[in-house]
Amino acid sequence: MVTPSAAPAASAAEALHRESIVIDGTTFFCRGYTDRLERAGVTALNVTTPWPDDDFEAAVRRIEEYYAVVRGDPKLAIVESAAHIERLKHEGRVGIILAFQNARPIGSSLERVETFWRLGVRTVQLTYNTRNYIGDGVFEDTDAGLSKFGRAVIREMNRVGILIDLSHVGRRTSLEAIEVSEKPCVFTHSNPYALVPVPRNISDEQMKAVAARGGLVGCSSFPALNWRGGEAPPTIDEFVDCIDYAVNLVGVDHVAIGTDSEATKGAYPPELRASLRRHYPGTTGGFHQKFPEFPAMQGLEEGLGDWPKITRRLLERGYRPEDVKKIIGGNSLRVMRQVWGG
Repeated sequence: MVTPSAAPAASAAEALHRESIVIDGTTFFCRGYTDRLERAGVTALNVTTPWPDDDFEAAVRRIEEYYAVVRGDPKLAIVESAAHIERLKHEGRVGIILAFQNARPIGSSLERVETFWRLGVRTVQLTYNTRNYIGDGVFEDTDAGLSKFGRAVIREMNRVGILIDLSHVGRRTSLEAIEVSEKPCVFTHSNPYALVPVPRNISDEQMKAVAARGGLVGCSSFPALNWRGGEAPPTIDEFVDCIDYAVNLVGVDHVAIGTDSEATKGAYPPELRASLRRHYPGTTGGFHQKFPEFPAMQGLEEGLGDWPKITRRLLERGYRPEDVKKIIGGNSLRVMRQVWGG
């Protein structure tokens, strides 16, 4: 039972969440507007569109599938600009930001950057754990940094207006990308390595570098990036600890959230999950060995549907309402406006 003293806080948190622009920096497998999205109260989702190992043809096919989803659902739209997100908030609709978690579909063809932009892609993660033509991922031992082609790709992404995501990207590659890019970059779904030392999380150096150039650290509620080795799965409080750490390190204007969760419950193909675990063991430490059943985070059992609980917990931690609004969407919108225009 909610106590009388807690009830106003819950009501205020819900009201703040519903009036805010809420942007989730990383989700996947949206199959339409559902009760889950309604409960989440999100304005826009950065949706992983191609699968990590997709080539050019497969990526185009996945993009076509999302246009088909949107055509059949008036509550959804493919996001074109930052101003479009603001319009969708006013209309009570949800925006799908077409995003890559691997630049592999670009291959070695620089011209494909603009091609994908014209198809509606607005966010591209440079690598997915391993090496591609652009640079190294976190699973490579070499930490070799950007290739010459990778530098050209970044300049082209700046030109056309594609947001550069550095999650899953090797340390040196990410730092060089931040330096080369004339526009802010983001880590859409990575937590502080200082709290959870697994390869997929990021160092203080990386967080400071991206913030210094106007970008963002998007903290993730993905359980494996929050687990500190205990007998139980991580909790929402451990996730908010990651947000606190990032805010204290780089300032509240440079922190966002990417849950790395399903937009449509149960839509994640089991064969893809099994393949990723098989090909990239160790990127998230021993979490999957400890919890092979893949448990939910305690306090966020409904995943994306529990988004308002994050807003409430931030208020309970003492964050000012205006700063909460920045973390849950305002900061992301600002960077998107800088990169995309509008």
